[in-house]
Amino acid sequence: MKKNTLNTLLAAASLLPGINAQAELPLESKFSYRMSQYQESDLPAAASSTNQAVERYQIDVHQLSLEHPIDDKSSVNVAYQYETLSGASPWYNAENAQGQVQAVMSGASIKEERYDVSSRYARHFDNLSAGVSLGVSSEYDYEATYFGGDLEWRLNQKNTTLSVSFSTSDDTLEPTYSGRSGLSLLNTSNPVPLYNDETSRNDPDYCSTNTQTKQPQYCRVGNDKSSLTYAFGLSQVMTPTRMLLWSYGRTDLEGFLSDPYKLDDYRPDSKEQAVMRLGLREFFPDFSGALHLDYRHYEDNWGVESHTLKVGWAQNYKQFLIVPSLRYYQQDAAFFYRPQIGLNTNTFFSNDARLSAFHALGYKIKGMLSTSLFNYHASFELYSASASGGTVPNPGLIDYTRFTFGLDYLF
Repeated sequence: MKKNTLNTLLAAASLLPGINAQAELPLESKFSYRMSQYQESDLPAAASSTNQAVERYQIDVHQLSLEHPIDDKSSVNVAYQYETLSGASPWYNAENAQGQVQAVMSGASIKEERYDVSSRYARHFDNLSAGVSLGVSSEYDYEATYFGGDLEWRLNQKNTTLSVSFSTSDDTLEPTYSGRSGLSLLNTSNPVPLYNDETSRNDPDYCSTNTQTKQPQYCRVGNDKSSLTYAFGLSQVMTPTRMLLWSYGRTDLEGFLSDPYKLDDYRPDSKEQAVMRLGLREFFPDFSGALHLDYRHYEDNWGVESHTLKVGWAQNYKQFLIVPSLRYYQQDAAFFYRPQIGLNTNTFFSNDARLSAFHALGYKIKGMLSTSLFNYHASFELYSASASGGTVPNPGLIDYTRFTFGLDYLF
């Protein structure tokens, strides 16, 4: 019973960021597939500048990965991800004649594809594991290359685990701009075709021409940004049924951090983020289940501070595992956030709902069925966000659902 209990707790610990889920040498090869569909609720007619409901984002994601032990000391993992995005997004917020803040949405449905390929090599010793990872991500207006490394030490008869990791990313953005106040072609109410053929689409210096003025109007402009992240983690088995977890991470971003597809969105060109997490896993043998408690604190130098509290229950029944959970989230607004255009009082400005003061509730249930060769996974999530009391509601705040299905093949 003690061994099974510890295995359950250790598996749960790997779900907390900062705790490496791939530290132990895999004993067999595993091929995994995951698919998920993310669907935002329509923007209500009352919140839209057209007084008509507008379909928002739908994102479909497909993931493939292969984990393979090379020998008794090393392993490799390769992964591929393909996602498609479609729907309309908020361009900017403005006040109507009745004094209500409404969202002006992109004039046409955005359709994008993204590809991501990554790999990780790990070396395993008795009480130490080390890994390096490399990946590239590509979409039509965004390219990224990232690299990372991690170390994990297992001490005190493997009851104590210390981990450290870092990652760095270099990104190149080529958003499509209008020559007018940074307006994006994709978000104009009457969009003009930017590309007439594949040659112009692939030309980084291409500008379309205004048919009346004969002057360049919509241009693709390159911008870069970079990030460096490092994290520390600690997990401690306190008793045969209890584990405590802690992690701290920091990310420094530099470069173009504004949203090019929003009107007059001007953000600082640097950002410092810090995240601290605490977790508790308590196993109850009489119920064959474990209580999950997690707290997350986030803050950055843009003035955003957030708190997340999550509670869940992992219930085992023979080959089945089911985990219902509830998550509460609350954040403050960035110092340069304003609910609508026309209120620009700083050098920086954004009316992006993600930078506003709001709170949200998330409900999720996930399950797994294990057999001798396959593990089957499924989950369903509901999320709803609302403006914090005393603030002007941002119509861009979202409600969404997400469904995920997957399987692992062990061989």
